Amino acid sequence: MWLATVCYQGVKMGAWLIQESGIFKLGFRWPPGRAGKLFKRSLKTTDEGKAKILLGRANANLSDLELGRLELPADADILTFLLTDGRKTTAKPRPIATLAKVCEEYLASLPQGAKAETTLATEQVHIRHFRSVLGDGRSFRALTTADLQEYVSKRSRAKGRRGEPVKGGTIEKEMGTFSALWSWAAQRGIVEGPFPANGLQFPKDDDKPHFQTRDEIERQITRGGLSPEQIAVLWECLYLRVQEVEAILSHVKKAAQPFLYPMFCFTAYTGARRSEILRSQIEDFDFDRRMVTIREKKKSKEKKLTFRQVPISNVLAAIMKAWFAKHPGGNLTICERASESVSPQMAHFWFQEAIKGSGWENKMRGWHVFRHSFASNCASKGIDQRMIDKWMGHTTEEMRKRYQHLFPDDQHKALALVFG
Repeated sequence: MWLATVCYQGVKMGAWLIQESGIFKLGFRWPPGRAGKLFKRSLKTTDEGKAKILLGRANANLSDLELGRLELPADADILTFLLTDGRKTTAKPRPIATLAKVCEEYLASLPQGAKAETTLATEQVHIRHFRSVLGDGRSFRALTTADLQEYVSKRSRAKGRRGEPVKGGTIEKEMGTFSALWSWAAQRGIVEGPFPANGLQFPKDDDKPHFQTRDEIERQITRGGLSPEQIAVLWECLYLRVQEVEAILSHVKKAAQPFLYPMFCFTAYTGARRSEILRSQIEDFDFDRRMVTIREKKKSKEKKLTFRQVPISNVLAAIMKAWFAKHPGGNLTICERASESVSPQMAHFWFQEAIKGSGWENKMRGWHVFRHSFASNCASKGIDQRMIDKWMGHTTEEMRKRYQHLFPDDQHKALALVFG
């Protein structure tokens, strides 16, 4: 039940009453208008007369605030302020919730292992951007849609790691972190209401190019007209043909670090992510069933780990058995020393070291190229899309589109029926 609601062009003006289960609640937006933050609080009464008196008081004080006759103290509880004519705003002092304080407390509250190491590192980068753009001293609970749009606009004009403007997709991911931060703060009573992101406008991005071979990429570069940034994007779309994968693995086999060859083979023959390889355990390899269990963290927000299974090829089985026979010790599949995990940073360093002299330097950017290659080569051999999705742990159509062009199909035959 809604009472005393005045609308202009679909936007509620002033405060209004809501009756839920007989109890009256007060609702309003501040600052007024569509972009204002929504506030809602129980008036703790079922008496319509009392509720209307409180509504009138709130609307009078809202009007005084807009006209400048009342001034809202910094970080004041605006609901209490409106219902007490501004006289009792300090009766229940609340600690100042600055952006810096909330961000620091959020990061400090995360238990060990709650998030994957790479996920946590990404969130920390996002939080640094929040604090830099919006300012450490910004009141967290006073943030509005307009403030978030200001953030989006400023970030879209900033330069990314290749000197190009930050992409809309990147900023949307940053807003995802901000939303998680807001939810955490709401659970602790620091803020009220939903995350004020409704209606935000983001820059539009182009689709990511589909996966391409080295020959295809080099032909485009040879034609000319591409900036260094555009060339870098093309190399990120690289996938290796099966014979190229085999040649690189033969090169890596000579590496001084014994764990590198099985690590390269693990990703090349299963499409596993770097993080999944680093958390893999020896017990995940079932050579009798010829299956390896992949421990994934990207698929579910409710569970710390989910699992998928990928068949073990004859080649990979032989390589992993040989590695386990000389394994340093402990339960980790890949390690330099007994029970000592390889960090993501060191995995990247060793990747670059291992491919030196292979002819692929500055072309293969990291472990993910083998994941691209696994999916693309499976598609080119006509393996069912659903099976590839199951092996890869894919959940988005956006990723599938990047290698679907490699599936054998009858499109050319169908068009030939029309035009010959």
